[in-house]
Amino acid sequence: VCKSVKEWVEWKPNMGGFVRNWGQNESRRDASTQGDTGQWTTPDGNDLVETGVLYIILLDPNDKNALPERAIISLTGTQFKKFKKLNALISSFVLPRPDGKGTFTPACFARVYQAVAVPESNDKGDWFGWKITVVGTTHSQDGGPELYGAAKAFRDLIDKGEVKVAPPPGAET
Repeated sequence: VCKSVKEWVEWKPNMGGFVRNWGQNESRRDASTQGDTGQWTTPDGNDLVETGVLYIILLDPNDKNALPERAIISLTGTQFKKFKKLNALISSFVLPRPDGKGTFTPACFARVYQAVAVPESNDKGDWFGWKITVVGTTHSQDGGPELYGAAKAFRDLIDKGEVKVAPPPGAET
């Protein structure tokens, strides 16, 4: 995980299409109303969806020769809980300081996680969701220092605004 952010994405009702990604700007949420089920509705009647966005370096554990790839995972609905759980795993990870005086929380890309699709269900139906677990520290993996450097470089590009997520094909920007 190179960066983890919560964004607000506006959609037309009943899967009617993409309207706008408001990013981390909560002004649209502040102007919207929240229903009994927790869903947000804009003044225009659109759905406003709280979305967890993970900017990641994707590794193929079955192919040691595969090159790492940059990717983005968006988590909404029932999967937003997985986003919050992952962020708790990231923020609770601490290491001892090199000088022996206490601990520190390293960068989010200091650990490697495994994400696996698993069957889930509730009274509304069945689907596949994410199961995310800790694999180990990044530096303990094959090519760990290089992977850490690649993740840091990706994070730096994101923070500089040089990485843009495009709207869905056919959506207005």
